[in-house]
Amino acid sequence: MTASPRTRKREPLPPLLPPEPGGERRFCREMLPRVSRTFAACIRLLPPKVAHAVLLAYLLCRIADTIEDTADLPVADKERLLALFRAALEDARVDLGPLSAAFAMPRIDDELLARESAAVLREFRRLGADQQQAIRPWVQEMCTGMAEFAVLHSRARPDRLEALASLADLDRYCYFVAGTVGHLLTELFRLHHPRLTRRHYARLKELSTSFGLGLQLTNIIKDVADDRRRGWSFVPRQLCQLAGIAPEEL
Repeated sequence: MTASPRTRKREPLPPLLPPEPGGERRFCREMLPRVSRTFAACIRLLPPKVAHAVLLAYLLCRIADTIEDTADLPVADKERLLALFRAALEDARVDLGPLSAAFAMPRIDDELLARESAAVLREFRRLGADQQQAIRPWVQEMCTGMAEFAVLHSRARPDRLEALASLADLDRYCYFVAGTVGHLLTELFRLHHPRLTRRHYARLKELSTSFGLGLQLTNIIKDVADDRRRGWSFVPRQLCQLAGIAPEEL
């Protein structure tokens, strides 16, 4: 997931048409390298059955991330759309029309993915029930947390820095956007690893959150300068005070 709202700079890829009925699987596979070439390369290394589940899990997380990351989407709309998407993960009867309408004119591939979220969810529901259950609660947890922090992010201005207050706030944010992914992957790998013992599974569960947090903290460090230009700091004031500086000096 991402560390902060940002403009993603990528070489343009050929236009991709909306999926035709029954073409959701192909659409999802074609979308993955458009929204993350790094993850696309990694997922190709997985066994086919687990690879498709991880691919769909990533796209679902990316949809939530796009809602939260889109800078010109009002915070009230972000909260509403994240709640809608969260509900749709549970109930196929939920109308995703408002989410598609919010990204009716996609400017980047992430927004195209969000517009076609119903197609991704249709393909998600073709997974086995155990795979769906491994993915669903963690994406829903991510949506809940992103809605919480979207309110905080909305206060950021280029001329007035907003920052997380404490290390606990940083841990909480990283848990929602990345720790959840660690748990999601652990549950999927458990289903597909025949030699995974209960002891090993318990150990993986212990490490799930820290696995995601480590990756997210790397993103945060990488994006400090970009975030600062937007008036935001994920480096909390508490940590800066311990170092004898202010977030504004980063």
